[in-house]
Order: sequence, then C-alpha cells, then structure tokens
Amino acid sequence: MALEYDAVVVGAGPGGASAARELVRAGRKVVMLEYGPDGGRIGSHLSLINKIDLKNALPLGHEVMVRGLATGGSSLIYCGTATKPAAFIRERTGIDLDPLADQFIEELGVAPLPDSLVGESALRIMESAQRLGLEWQLLPKFIDPSKCVPHCGECMLGCRREAKFTARRFVNEARTMGLTLRPKTRVDRVITEGGKAVGVFGLGPDGPVEVRAEKVILAAGGLGTPIILKRSGIDEAGQGFFSDPLVFTYGLLEDVDRGSIYDIPMTAGTWQFHEKEGVMMTDLAEPWMLLMASMGTSWPPRVDQWPRMRRTVGIMTKVKDPVSGTIDARGRLRKDLEPEVRWRLAFGDRQARAILRQAGVREPSLFTSPVKAAHPGGSAPIGRVVDRNLETDIKNCFVADASVVPDELGTPVVLLALCIGRYAAQTMLANWN
Repeated sequence: MALEYDAVVVGAGPGGASAARELVRAGRKVVMLEYGPDGGRIGSHLSLINKIDLKNALPLGHEVMVRGLATGGSSLIYCGTATKPAAFIRERTGIDLDPLADQFIEELGVAPLPDSLVGESALRIMESAQRLGLEWQLLPKFIDPSKCVPHCGECMLGCRREAKFTARRFVNEARTMGLTLRPKTRVDRVITEGGKAVGVFGLGPDGPVEVRAEKVILAAGGLGTPIILKRSGIDEAGQGFFSDPLVFTYGLLEDVDRGSIYDIPMTAGTWQFHEKEGVMMTDLAEPWMLLMASMGTSWPPRVDQWPRMRRTVGIMTKVKDPVSGTIDARGRLRKDLEPEVRWRLAFGDRQARAILRQAGVREPSLFTSPVKAAHPGGSAPIGRVVDRNLETDIKNCFVADASVVPDELGTPVVLLALCIGRYAAQTMLANWN
C-alpha cells in the first residue's frame, strides 16, 4: 500500500503527538504511524497487556526497561509529573525549550496537587523528610484535580478518567483537524532518494506499507528511534543511551489505612541531591501487581508481606545514568550498570530508609526492589546524530523524542518530549521549501 502525505510522524507518544498536532494546525497533511494499538480500555493491569513492551530485560542484574506501545506511548504509564527541560540542554546545544515548556504548563494546567488529593502516606513521607532537614516539596503534576478520584491507584495504569494528561489527547485533537492515524504499523526504515528522506517503509496489519512524504519525523522513543535510524544507514544512532535506573525502598506502616500503593505517585519529592549526587527522590509505590513482583524478586524475597501490602509505603530513587552501551539494528540492548550508578542508587536507598524510619516504618519490614529503568534517551543526540534543527544526515528526516538529549538526564521526560516535538515541528515549518 503506497500513501502520500506532507509529513509522516512515526510514534504516537508525547514527542510525536506534539509534533503532529503542530503540523496539522499549520495545514499540513500528516499521517501518524504507531507500532501499537489505538484506543481501548485503560486503568488496570489487564488493560495494559497489549499496550506495553516488556521484552527489553537489560543485562544489568534485574533491571527491566518498560515502554508503552500504543496511542499515547509511555505517557500511558508515567506518573504524571512535570519537569522543565534540563538547563544543560540549552547550555550544550543553544536550544532554549523553556518558553515552550511554559506554554504547555499553562495550556495543560500543570501544578502541584491540592491538599484534597495528597494521600496520607505521601504526606507522612513528606513531613518525615522535612523533619530530617530535606527539601521535600509537592511536585508539579499533569493532573486535572476536577477529574481525579483520590486513592484509585490507576495513575501508572493509564487513568481511565483522563484526569492524567496523556499524549492520546493531542493525537485525538490532531485527528479532529485532519491527522490520519495508522495503528499497529511497525516502521522498519526511512526511504531515501538522493540523500533525502521521501517516506518510510514498514509493516501494517494488512501487509507492507510504504508512506511517501516530504518530511519524516521519527518519534519512536529512545529505543525505537535509533533502531529505525540504524536500519536507514545512520550507524551513529544507538551508540550509547541512558536508562535512568531506579529502585523502590519499601516498608510497612501499620497505622496507614491504604498505603502509598493507592496514593497518586510522585506527589512530592526532592531535587536536593540531583545536581551533585545525581539523585532525585519521590514518594512512590508501584501498582499492586508490580509491587507483588518486587516483593517476590527482592533479596531476600518478601512474599511474607503480600498479605499486608495495603500497609506498604514506598520511596523511589531515580538516578542519572551515563550515556553508554549500544542499541543495535535488531533492538538488542547492551549496557553495564556503572559503578557511579550503583553508588547513586545506594545513596538514595540510604536516604529513603532514614525517611521511612522517621515516618514510623519498622526496620525489619524495610526492603529494596531490584533495579529497574524508566525512560531511555540519548541514543540519537544533538551534535552527533541530529543537528540543532533536529535533522539527521538524511535531509528531511527529523527526530522528535528523548533520543536527542545529549547527556545523562535522570528526570521525568514527558514535558521535555512535548517541547522537543513542538520545537521540531516549528523548525520544520519555518524552513519548509
């Protein structure tokens, strides 16, 4: 099947959704190709089975990389926390994304949660951290308080009430303005003629798909984008990436009724250790099924605490991760857990244990989850794989996701990806011939 458009956007996550909406608003004929399905129920473990990719178990002990494969991408499973673009991006590249971030913050009503949505365990953790002298504060959230139901425990499972912003919203807005969405379509490579991108080739539910377009925007994420680039002849893609490793420190708080597994995740936290130690910390417990898995795979296993899981409170330690390792054209990942990363995780775990003890958690119930990974990026960095316009060596082929971040990050990426998508589209429109 051959199709022709002004632009083809690969990936329906935050970067791709932001870019596509911008292009459609400008009157361009745009098609979006998404590897995963479109629509469908969300808000439970079962509903996400066909919308997430769990195949990337990195060779880092127990670290597992999870990503969303559906309309909305990984914004379906993020915690709804907004973090402005890191200052080093502007300093290293000259690209100032802050004005775009301010626009999205205003449009989407990003703000800390009102007191009515701050759960008991999140409040206990915050107060305990503050008593220890930590700068622990409420965090800005992509959550509409008018739609949010306290203690539902669904933030990381998709949010059926649409209180949490996901990229689905931007995709659906763009569709009302003319965007064509083709789900369940895996893009294999960029089609080039004379050194220029003229479309993409892939496989859809009905067979091979060839989409011809003047411009190509790859927004398949920190894992997907470098695979497509390598298959398109850009060998520098995937020569290193970050994964923002994290651990959860858990314990039992007997006088908390429901526990942090039902609180809004990442309600509050601290950036106090981010610049020097490379560590950010927030209240956060995984949804109950994932928490059970963490209990069972920690060492020693804590399956004895399954019956009291509702009394569990948790703190997440997320750390900066040097750009290293490789992603090959078949999607295979190779990366070591560097000594500085292990130190950062251990540092955060010590801090978390002190906070939980201060909150009233008894020492015997404390345990730390296996290492997991959050949001990959840095696999097609500005200055090496893309230029300041986010254009690759293949003319008219752009990248609009966290792949372009030029160094270790260690922060939530949804707001950043939205900014990158809008920036790529605006730059493209300004130079459209």
